Amino acid sequence: MPTVMMPLPFPRSPEAPHFTGDNVTSFLHDYKRMSLRYGYPDDRAAILMEDYCDEGVAAQVRSLQEEHPTLQALAEAMKERFSQFDKEQYLGTIEALTQYVEEVLRRGQVDTIQYSRAFDRIVRKAQDAGTPIDGAQVVRQYLRGLPRDVQRRVVSKLGISPLCPKAEQYLEAVQYTERLAREARSLELLNSPLSGISVLDQLHIPEKVSEVTHEQPVDNVRRPSNQPRKGATNGASLQETDAVDELVEHFKALRLNAIQLGPVVQAAGISGMAFATIIARASVPAAGPDPAAPRYGNPTRQLPAQQLSRQGPALMECYMCGENGHGVRACPSLNQLMDDGVLHWGLANRLC
Repeated sequence: MPTVMMPLPFPRSPEAPHFTGDNVTSFLHDYKRMSLRYGYPDDRAAILMEDYCDEGVAAQVRSLQEEHPTLQALAEAMKERFSQFDKEQYLGTIEALTQYVEEVLRRGQVDTIQYSRAFDRIVRKAQDAGTPIDGAQVVRQYLRGLPRDVQRRVVSKLGISPLCPKAEQYLEAVQYTERLAREARSLELLNSPLSGISVLDQLHIPEKVSEVTHEQPVDNVRRPSNQPRKGATNGASLQETDAVDELVEHFKALRLNAIQLGPVVQAAGISGMAFATIIARASVPAAGPDPAAPRYGNPTRQLPAQQLSRQGPALMECYMCGENGHGVRACPSLNQLMDDGVLHWGLANRLC
């Protein structure tokens, strides 16, 4: 039984769709529905489409009809040709970002890194689809979803104008926000009792710790220099392993000094030469102690004089605390680690 075709609505009539060049998504949706409702086959509907277009784009649609005679093929070609001018896609992206930010603000207590990465996925998906996005609007929405204290720090650090931000400041804001979140997470680890908490999971450290050779804790008993310790390993070969190098890079991202980093590394289950290597390579110099403040450490547990004499008269800047005037062997921060039970004598000797 042949299909009965009813007359289509006149172009530019209230019930007829109209293509202006920047509404390809909604136009194709409405035009397909109209052609099905009035019983027009795909090839006939494709021929009549140019009548429902502005004069400026009708010629482009007509040229596409010659290569794509069916409605489905013509619709795909039109999406490819006009999608970059599609206001509906742009508004849809901004609407998606706005809805996500509203959901974050409604829920509250959302991890900052998770928020940042989820927001960025929406933006990248729109960019991959070729959708034009107002960069300033993206920055405004991103800042709106951040916690107030983080928002103030990002705006102040990067010099972002809340009323008129720059599009290129979006990536800078994302990177700086994640850096602040990592620093805050490391401080929480230092202040927490670490009971029932997986430090490896919180720091996102890969399971390279199991590849590092662990040693038994060394007692505070001095051994002759020519007597090897039980379970000792070759330090040079251990430092060259990929596992230690990767752990060093992860802990270095925390930007902690030796005193702060020691408990975190120890809580991650790392000991022995790997512990000393990570402390030495991943810690950042800390501000030197206040001269008026009491010195750290127990005076009775200072390093032996014969070890201090190996440094010679010219002392370099101490990489443990960043203070000039003494080497790492005489560093009060090193003595503090030993007093707290974080660092044993044997590990201290290796660290030096």
